[in-house]
Amino acid sequence: MKEALVDTGILSFYFKGDAKVVQQFGEYLKEFDQINISIITYYEILGGLKFKQAENQIRDFEEFINNNTIFHVSEESAKISSEIYADLGKKELQLAPLIF
Repeated sequence: MKEALVDTGILSFYFKGDAKVVQQFGEYLKEFDQINISIITYYEILGGLKFKQAENQIRDFEEFINNNTIFHVSEESAKISSEIYADLGKKELQLAPLIF
């Protein structure tokens, strides 16, 4: 298993108690000490919880954050990521059938 960066959607499923995601987190944590998220995921999850005024969930999320890792995004890493994203998108378009 490779170390991973968990995105907002997967983390959201985890906090909603999705059995498959919770199980996969458990398997991951047997090999690695912490869950990794980006500062963007932190922003998206916290913003959504604050919008809902979900104080208990905010506390749970902050406790989760204290025990895991947040990666901060630099301008250079965002540039590299955008290039990878664009390349993958182009490859997908070449493989996908055209639908009008």
